[in-house]
Amino acid sequence: MRIGQKSVLINVIKPPTHMKKVMLIYLIFISVIGVAQNLTDSIKHELFDEFVNQTPKYFEKDTTFQPTSPSLQIDLTYMSSLYAVYTNRELFNYTEEEKVWLEKRIEDLAIAYFKDEKRILLGSEGGAAGCSGKLIDTFLFYDVEIVEVIFCHTCIENSKYFDFFNIFNTKMYELMHLEAPDYRTNYLMGTYVGKGKFKEETKLILMEDMSFKIWFRNEVGHFYSEGYWKNDGNQLTLQSFESNTMYREHPSPGYDYSQFANWNFLFKNEKLSTSDFQKLKLIKIKETL
Repeated sequence: MRIGQKSVLINVIKPPTHMKKVMLIYLIFISVIGVAQNLTDSIKHELFDEFVNQTPKYFEKDTTFQPTSPSLQIDLTYMSSLYAVYTNRELFNYTEEEKVWLEKRIEDLAIAYFKDEKRILLGSEGGAAGCSGKLIDTFLFYDVEIVEVIFCHTCIENSKYFDFFNIFNTKMYELMHLEAPDYRTNYLMGTYVGKGKFKEETKLILMEDMSFKIWFRNEVGHFYSEGYWKNDGNQLTLQSFESNTMYREHPSPGYDYSQFANWNFLFKNEKLSTSDFQKLKLIKIKETL
């Protein structure tokens, strides 16, 4: 069974009361073991196994609340067990207190990794495109090195796991003091060139690590800047570095460094535009490989 695929659970019609607890624990046991075996046997990746199948250093059992549901009586101090229970939660009649407690445990898992200086986010792939088998990825996000743990899912299962990912990732972004990407972020990434006056001397690059570089010209002269960008839907905001001492590469000769805060653009129909005195207009271009 590949991670993200639904565990095979045996349908039982109204088991005797004294057997119910045993059967529920058994079903969860099958789910957890199935996930764990898939991760270790098919991928053979020590880092992936550490994140998914081992208890984080600072993650302890919660003694402040004792859930009564049998499915919550197993060891829930590592990701694959929490993952198995939470994604099969529709099978069990949890109380409202248990639902809140379970979601809090997912947040506690993120906190434990953060305390251990592990910046982890959860992602997914699959569906009609299938799964690449690359279940660990590393990337920079606002100069923070992030490890992404990637789960594989089928076409009909993506929404089933979304809440689990969302709870974990939201807490991790909060701990890192970073704004999470929204539905528009990935689409905004890319290269834009100028329109109108001075179009040949205007260019903006929005990169995946949330950094940007911009070259532009106005009536005063030629300018260059770099820094970080963020968006709120179609609203793009550029925040430049305080000085040119943070250049990642030297700008083009003849361009003066421009420092600014909260330079706002509106994205519409593949175009970016400002409403300030610069009245800058850019259009997104298709990049060729």
